[in-house]
Amino acid sequence: MKLGFSLNPQLIAGNPENDSSAAFYASFGDSKTLLKELKDEGISSIELRNLPRTTDVEVSKRVIHTVWDAGLDVTIHGHVGGQFQGPLFADLYPSIKELILHSGIFQQDIMMPIHAYAASEGSKQELSDKTVELFQHWAAMVKREQIPLRFAIELNRKKPAAVDPGDTCAGVLQMIDQINSPFV
Repeated sequence: MKLGFSLNPQLIAGNPENDSSAAFYASFGDSKTLLKELKDEGISSIELRNLPRTTDVEVSKRVIHTVWDAGLDVTIHGHVGGQFQGPLFADLYPSIKELILHSGIFQQDIMMPIHAYAASEGSKQELSDKTVELFQHWAAMVKREQIPLRFAIELNRKKPAAVDPGDTCAGVLQMIDQINSPFV
């Protein structure tokens, strides 16, 4: 069984994003101590919250290794946004290239909880179709490259000004059924 804890990568890098995160970070003194305390409390995986595809590769590499050096697994809270192309999944999601390249050494499986496409206007069906198409493509790449990565389409909270096919259980399950892959 895994017990995870979600942290912003910037906090692990020593750059808390706001005053409350800064106070939290200061109570531990540094990332190494924070991660050791979490591990001592039974945490086995750190979810890198907010690690979009556009995150600087060197920053993500440093953060991933900081978590691994603490003896913890890495989970990535992914994002569908970003326009990257290439023949390899690491080309499409460059911020996790380090995780893909070295995961077999430091951990068995990589989990990526991720939300469906959402927008401020438009059609839920169009966004659902776009999400299904993206994950069918990503799952095929992951399978072909034999990456130990699994996607988990995350149920999103309902937001008044958002069109989101993933804001109900039925919507999420419908997309997962349409994707029809063991990688999702």
